[in-house]
Amino acid sequence: MNIWSENFSGAVALRVNGDGITELGRITQEDPETVEPGQSDCRVVDPSQFTQDDGEFFWIAQDGLLLACGEQDEGGATGHVCDPIPVDDLRTWTNDGEVPDGLDGVDRVEICWPEGIDWERKIRRTLVIDDSLWSLSNSRLQANDLDTLEIGDIVDLPA
Repeated sequence: MNIWSENFSGAVALRVNGDGITELGRITQEDPETVEPGQSDCRVVDPSQFTQDDGEFFWIAQDGLLLACGEQDEGGATGHVCDPIPVDDLRTWTNDGEVPDGLDGVDRVEICWPEGIDWERKIRRTLVIDDSLWSLSNSRLQANDLDTLEIGDIVDLPA
């Protein structure tokens, strides 16, 4: 199943019985994050502080993680793809031609979105064998415990 709004691609485990259909959980073949997503050396800005008076920037700011970066900041955010916007460009997007409040003194703003799905690990097939739910992607064969959905055996496939 792919759920684009949740950046999810994986398998959904369902229980079907006389009571109906119940979601038990979801599995993916993605490796767990070793670093918390969204970490940056820039200041994270709350997009709700901007209003429609801030023009087109208001709508753009609502879409992702918003960072205010100084000249010395490397920028970017873990687990995200970021687009830098120079402060001078912000002036052209606002109704009054000014930098929105709260962004004075920054070099650039970065709007960041979660990184996309790893298509090599997109689950293609699943199969239940004994007490395991096996899933197959282009690059991995993975077993998950049928009761807990915890990851068990993994076989990385050659490219």
